[in-house]
Amino acid sequence: MTKQSVHIVWYKRDLRIKDHGPLHKAAESGLPVLPLYIVEPMLIHAPTFDPSHWTFIRQCLIELRESLAQLGQPLVVRMGDAVPVLHSLAEEFEVKQIWAHEETTDLLSFKRDDEVRVWAKSQAIPFDEMPKNGIVRGLSLDRREAWKSIREDRMHKWPWPTPEEIRPIVGQTAQGLGDIPDHDELGIMRNERELQPAGEKAAEKMLQGFLLWRGGEYIQKEASPLTAPAASSRISPHLAYGTLSMRTAVQEVRTQLKNFKHMPPQEKRQRGRHWVGSLRLFGTRLTLRDETMQQLEWDPKMEIANQLSGFDGLRPIGADGWPAALLEAWQSGRTGFPMVDASMRFLNHSGWLNYRMRAMLVSFAAHDLWLDWRGFAPHLSRVFVDFEPAVHYPQLQMLSGTAVKRGMRWFDPIAEAKRQDPQGEFIRRWLPELAGVPKSFIHQPELMSAEQQAKSGCIIGRDYPAPLVDHAEAIAKAKTQVGLIRSPKVRAQDSGLELPGN
Repeated sequence: MTKQSVHIVWYKRDLRIKDHGPLHKAAESGLPVLPLYIVEPMLIHAPTFDPSHWTFIRQCLIELRESLAQLGQPLVVRMGDAVPVLHSLAEEFEVKQIWAHEETTDLLSFKRDDEVRVWAKSQAIPFDEMPKNGIVRGLSLDRREAWKSIREDRMHKWPWPTPEEIRPIVGQTAQGLGDIPDHDELGIMRNERELQPAGEKAAEKMLQGFLLWRGGEYIQKEASPLTAPAASSRISPHLAYGTLSMRTAVQEVRTQLKNFKHMPPQEKRQRGRHWVGSLRLFGTRLTLRDETMQQLEWDPKMEIANQLSGFDGLRPIGADGWPAALLEAWQSGRTGFPMVDASMRFLNHSGWLNYRMRAMLVSFAAHDLWLDWRGFAPHLSRVFVDFEPAVHYPQLQMLSGTAVKRGMRWFDPIAEAKRQDPQGEFIRRWLPELAGVPKSFIHQPELMSAEQQAKSGCIIGRDYPAPLVDHAEAIAKAKTQVGLIRSPKVRAQDSGLELPGN
């Protein structure tokens, strides 16, 4: 019996139909298209994975299946390791080509992709991985400055057209389309976190809402956890799972800025006097996101090793000497620093936190608690619904001071609390044990007298912990130790890893 010829579009993270090069190319072939998503146990059970990730992904897949069905062929879902799944399909069909996007991701997925390349070559099946975002594969370090122009060229090009239709598979695959499994079927416990809506439609709605309304106050309100949830774009999960392409986001921002010049005065006033500055800042942040991801493309070991080897062994990690009690207090929001704890509890609940507070959490863990970033990285990867390995690991190293690119960056959690939450609204919302604490003590409740503690209904050490460390002393010690490691002599050994933007 003659096998049916097909092109496979392997969906990994780019769960959309718009501006999707692999889908466009496969449809352009004129052959039936098999859009494929593989539920991979190795990723589902990885230490960086959380059930809330699957909640988000599953919603994306349900919508993606419907969108592809409207084009002619619904999404096919299989469970298992990538190579056996693809091999099974290759036995059922004559696979003319496999299309996918390049991924700059963790070492586990990198190894998987490499295994697929080897298998595809052994089967004489072309495996075409197309570039996405502004990440440039194969760009040597001596051409670092070329990255900006290559990225700009990609952002300037027209998006890939969405196919008007894709030729369906004749009949069904041997296993049918395959169910999109729920949490019970995967053997993972669902957690009740309040996540933002998932899927391509939600991504478009979120972006447009930001560009036409919420973004006007971004430059003023994105730093405070009180105002950032409404004033920020909230597209980071959509960029992470590809329900929105980076090119679409960049071009929409630029279109809005261009159109602003021709808007009637009344409409300009409605946008607000900070609107242009806000969108320009947002556009810069999108560029920085790609620049950060490029760092992991250049140095994949950033996931597991300090970029500056002088930091090896400086902070405790592993079974011997690892301060597990400090890590647990930080993860659960019980450090005795209200802004740190409120931010962590909000993050644990919602899966999202604005960048400045994320940076404060990492700074506190690395410098105040003196924890190795590799010890607390897994918790953050699980609670961030927008977990993107190529953003995660470079940012952790940068904020911990172990990256080549920047020096030590630290935050004063008390000063941040007073600056970003002066009335203590955010703190009281997420730390109900401090609800009765007066405003004058809300940022440092440990300063209350015993009588004031009793009156406020918050006994320090019983209802809310005393500070785990003395911030001033901890930062002074960290500055000294980090400064020694980051001396020019030590940094010179890794100078070949310098990145664009320095």
